Amino acid sequence: MESLPGGWVLVEEESPREFLLRHGQSGRIGLLGGSPLGHKLVRWGQAPLTSDGRWSLWSHVVIFAEDNGEPVLYESDFDLRLFPPGLRNGAQMSPVEKYFSARRWPYMSILDFHLTESQIRAVVDACRTMIQAGVRYAVRGLLGAGFFYRLGGAIPGAGQGRPRELFCSAFVQEAFVEAGIRFQEGVPFRYLGPEHIWQTAVPHLTYLRRKEWEVLQRRGAGGSSVSSLRQERRLLAQGRDQDPPGHDRSLST
Repeated sequence: MESLPGGWVLVEEESPREFLLRHGQSGRIGLLGGSPLGHKLVRWGQAPLTSDGRWSLWSHVVIFAEDNGEPVLYESDFDLRLFPPGLRNGAQMSPVEKYFSARRWPYMSILDFHLTESQIRAVVDACRTMIQAGVRYAVRGLLGAGFFYRLGGAIPGAGQGRPRELFCSAFVQEAFVEAGIRFQEGVPFRYLGPEHIWQTAVPHLTYLRRKEWEVLQRRGAGGSSVSSLRQERRLLAQGRDQDPPGHDRSLST
């Protein structure tokens, strides 16, 4: 494991199983980039959020936790399976092995916001409350958020979904607000995408495999780039209230 300036941690684990089990500790966030068509559409839809206009690497977000001493994760997902047939829609607790497929999940990273034990309990309690409340996945809200990203402004009613519907990143934000963390000021929860969480200026460590690190370096300047995020974190550390070149904070309620 290699720590780099700017809060980056490069790890040697290459397989999803090793990476998630070793670094997916309670209270941390997992960002995942999926290869199925639906996940590719989510990555494409977030291109306006990256400063180079290219697809985001990220299409899904989860929260790591433990249940009876076993690693689990909390998420909001629309999980339709043909073999075996089944549908899990909305807030749910899932086994970590759900994301062990390197083919289905080619990109992943883990964000550590250094939560205290009390903050972790608050986040987990919020997740369980949303599960008990029957929160569903906001399919309509996801479409509305895509319009929001592409048009650069709010559309009345878009992104809201029906009451108690949240897509993955909005679910994570709803839970983390109980720990006093808002990932992007000025972006309504209902519009918050995985790329927003990736670009957050809230202090944290980012765990990456060398695979993702090399992809980000090849992309150069961009919303999902190492250089852009490094510069933003350096400016924040210096206490300067300004944005790095190419970084757009124009999203607003």
